[in-house]
Amino acid sequence: MLQTKNRLNLMKLENFTHDYKTLSGRLVSTCFFFLMFLAFGRNANAQSCPLACNNLVQVSLDDDCRVEVTPDMMLEGQGTDPSCTYQVTVLGANGLPIAGTPFVTGTHIGMTLTVKVSLGLNSCWGTIKVEDKLAPVINCPDDLTISCYDNQTFPLPTASDNCGGNPVVKLISDVLDDQGCDDDWSAVRTLTYQATDKSGNKSALCIRQIFYYRVDFDELEFPLNRDDVEAPALECDDIPEWDTNNNGYPDYQETGVPTIDGYSIYPNKSLCELNATFSDQKLDICAASFRLDEAEAFLLVEPFYGAGSHVDLVFR
Repeated sequence: MLQTKNRLNLMKLENFTHDYKTLSGRLVSTCFFFLMFLAFGRNANAQSCPLACNNLVQVSLDDDCRVEVTPDMMLEGQGTDPSCTYQVTVLGANGLPIAGTPFVTGTHIGMTLTVKVSLGLNSCWGTIKVEDKLAPVINCPDDLTISCYDNQTFPLPTASDNCGGNPVVKLISDVLDDQGCDDDWSAVRTLTYQATDKSGNKSALCIRQIFYYRVDFDELEFPLNRDDVEAPALECDDIPEWDTNNNGYPDYQETGVPTIDGYSIYPNKSLCELNATFSDQKLDICAASFRLDEAEAFLLVEPFYGAGSHVDLVFR
């Protein structure tokens, strides 16, 4: 019995020893194959997914005043393999990721920020300078046609910018061109504007033209005579009612002057070729009243009368 047990034990021992060696050989072969595969895989990954960062990259914001910092921007070489799982992190001055990373916005204009590009457990580092290079857009008004008597001023146009704010709009040129004996225009005014944003970018020029049309002599409208026929006479007993300048005398500002399109032609402060002079003569009627003859002479130079020709008119 004893011999049988020993044989059994010996057989178990031999079987165990045989299995162990076989298992060990398989483990060694498997480990060797895994290491070779891992080494080959890492070498292939390094070739198709390079990880070398540029030192400094200038990043310009888009139309919406933000831009995503991508691996293509940060890594050396021409483009990256889409299969490479890069991760980009933009860091602030405190070394922590900025809000919204990997996007930068208008709040970062002018800043130089550190960027980390990771690939698995490896990473490289670079920097970016955030810039706004998009020019503002000026809202250029349409050209305008107005009377040569119209002395209106023109407000500055507005402008918009990709990063908001209020771009500064300036009038950089104002040229008035007298049209001489042109049939239609007395003058043409050319206004040139330009907008500048807070980054110093300048808009395209805005050029607006104002056409001052020439008036016709037939368009003159004369004030009524204050003679109790065409219009009531001025009452000497009620001077404050009509004497607006308080000088006790009926001046042309109070009795009226000829107009065109509702614009007074005297005194002439317009671009029109119609000029006027004024004079008056006081005639005593009785002790309590007098007659005032106001004479206004008008001179109109129109091309259809011939260059240098004059038309004179006396209004009483």
